[in-house]
Formats: sequence, structure tokens, C-alpha cells
Amino acid sequence: VRGCSVDGYNRFLVTAGSDSLLKIWCFNKKEIYKTLEMSSGVAMLTMHRESSMLAVACDDFSLCVVDIDIQRVIRVFRGHVNQITGLTFSPDARWLVSAGMDSSIRTWDLPSGKLIDCFLVESPVVCLTMSPTGDYLASVHVDDLGVHLWANKTLFSFVSLSPLPEDFEPVTAALPSVIDPNKATPTTKDISDYVEQDYKSPEQLSAELVTLSLLPNSRWKNLVNLEMIRERNKPKQPPKVPKLAPFFIPTVSGLETTFDKSQTDEKSGGKSKILNFGALEERSPFCVLLNQCGKNSDFKPVLKKLKLLGPADIDLQIRSLSVQNGGSVNHQALFLRFIDSSLRNKYDFELIQSYFGLFIKVHGPSLSEEAVLVDLLRNILSNQDDIWLNLDELFKQSLYVIGYIKNAVI
Repeated sequence: VRGCSVDGYNRFLVTAGSDSLLKIWCFNKKEIYKTLEMSSGVAMLTMHRESSMLAVACDDFSLCVVDIDIQRVIRVFRGHVNQITGLTFSPDARWLVSAGMDSSIRTWDLPSGKLIDCFLVESPVVCLTMSPTGDYLASVHVDDLGVHLWANKTLFSFVSLSPLPEDFEPVTAALPSVIDPNKATPTTKDISDYVEQDYKSPEQLSAELVTLSLLPNSRWKNLVNLEMIRERNKPKQPPKVPKLAPFFIPTVSGLETTFDKSQTDEKSGGKSKILNFGALEERSPFCVLLNQCGKNSDFKPVLKKLKLLGPADIDLQIRSLSVQNGGSVNHQALFLRFIDSSLRNKYDFELIQSYFGLFIKVHGPSLSEEAVLVDLLRNILSNQDDIWLNLDELFKQSLYVIGYIKNAVI
């Protein structure tokens, strides 16, 4: 016995040997279901279980394809002049690839029953197989310890699949390799150059591109919809203050836990806990930070500060820039300079768009009354148009390439 295989439904076991007989065994009855006689002794066999196609290599260098469902030989291929050592089907069972000691690799088309590709290699093939997606063909050769991968050329260029003429003369193809055979074998020092080193990505890959932040969408995507979210989540009844809560100490809002020691009377009910924006004035840390960064024209600390805040705190800081809430026109101008500088640097593009949208929504009616703010807005609009025009061209170019690849005839 030189080969055996089981079909995809575990119904039949196929065996073959040097007696030229191909026997199909039934699992349930434990007996021979059918016997087929080949032209000579069987050297090897392989099965495509999805289609129940069985490829049989015989000692007379011929190939037979057997359909297990109907138990008949449906194709016979001849062309090898030496022992066949490798067989494999394509994933769709359309092609059968064979190789032998004659140093040839041949591709047979099952629907037409013709040879559609053939080439020679420097060393005879011992074994070969095709990847499940049909992208690559792997082969192993005599006196060679490596595994060679061949790319399926039909996936990236046009290849005529018409049958080869009878007088076709195959050419010798060099074995795939990552090392140039004309160069000397690399030394240990050369190999160390390929060792992966710690790579640190630059802040900006290219001046033509925009860089996005790594913050989750919940930190910036719904900034302009906070009022609607608050209205939707507003409780139907006001929260009730517990009568006695000796184990709970009031805290001050912020990232770090800080106890509020100013509340000494727990029974002082009726006092509003709503934050008074007028009490912020110049004492707002965000306004102070804007003033400091405006003197140096370096607004990176402002962006770093906003990244650490949640959506509600960002809304609070931007609202505090108005005159009614303790800010001033100068603070609004500094914030617009921060937006303009960030757009020109193209850092954290989606964050800047979200901050700018919230700023326009909150302070939009009053911005047109100040000539300084109007000039800054015009500069921002000009930068926005340039950036979006460049992005639109890149998007269209990418869509055109994707559309061509999808619609191109392979």
C-alpha cells in the first residue's frame, strides 16, 4: 500500500498500492465498495475533500483524477518523464499542481483537461503544497534544507490561462530566495544589522498628513451634545439628602481626592451647590495657563491639560472664557490662537476639531462683535480649507485605487 485517504464525509476510505488497484472501502459495511484498475502501480495520491476529487500518480508517470462520488476516472494527464513526487489541488479544485524528479512543476486545468503552466527548477521537487487561500505554493527540493514560496501571479497581474501548445519548451526558473546568490554569505555582523531595534514613532510622520490622538471617542466625540445628554439623563426627582451620614466626608471635584473642610455644618440645608462661574474670574487655572502659554506662543501645555479632563470639565473650562463667567476677550483670543497653532501643526486633529466646535457653539453669538476674534477666525478658516482640501485629494486618490483593484479583470 502506497497511499490512503478519507473523503470529507467519512464515508469512504481510498487505498492504492503497487498492484495497480485503487480500492474504495465503505466505513459502515467494512468492506470494499468498488475497485478501480489504474494503468500501472500507484506511486502516491492526494484528495481534495471539499469536492471529493482524488489525484493519483502512477508509476508510468501519468496522473489520474478520480471522482469519489461517482467512482470513476474523469481526467488523465500525461507529460512527466520521471517519477512524480508532489501533488496538490488549488482551494477551488480547479487546478492540479504536480512536480517530479524531472525538475518540472506543472499546473493542470481540470475543467478543460489541459496543461496551462509548466516551468523547470534547478533541483527536483520532493514535496509541494498550496496555501488554503491559493496565494502561495510551497516546495521542498533535493539537497536543499529550505522551503521555497512561489506567489500566485494571477492575483496581481493578467495571466493567460489558455492551454500550452504541444511543442512548448519550459524555461528554468530560479528558486525564490531572500539572499542574493551572487553575494557572499552574510557574516554575523551583517546579520546583527537586521535585528529589530526599539523604534519610537515621531510625533508627525509627514508634514502633509494629520495626526490623530489615541483618546477614546467618549472623551471628545459628544462635546457639542453635552446639553442634550444632561437633559436626557436629568433625574425625574431631586436627590434626597440623608438625615445622618457621619461616615461620609464631602470632597472637592477633581482628579485627586481632596476633602472639603469648609463644610462644618451638615444641617445647613437649602444652600445651592451649583458652581458660581462669576467666582472664577482670573483665578481660573485654565485662564492662567492660557496667559502663560500666550507669552511664549507655545500652546502644547494647554492641549496636554485638556487631554486630562473629562467632557464635563472641558465644557466648564471653555465656558469660563466668556466675560460673564470670569473670562475676557483676551482669553478667547488666546484660545483661538491655540486652535490655529494646533491646526498648523496638525496634531490631535479630531480633538482640535471637537474643541473648536464646542467653542463656536458656546461663544458664537459674541465672537462677531470683536474685530480681533473675527480676524483669528478667518485665519482658522483658511487653515481649515487648506487641510481639508489636501485630505480630500488623498481620500479620492485612495478610493480610486481601491475601486480600480476591485473592478480590474485579473
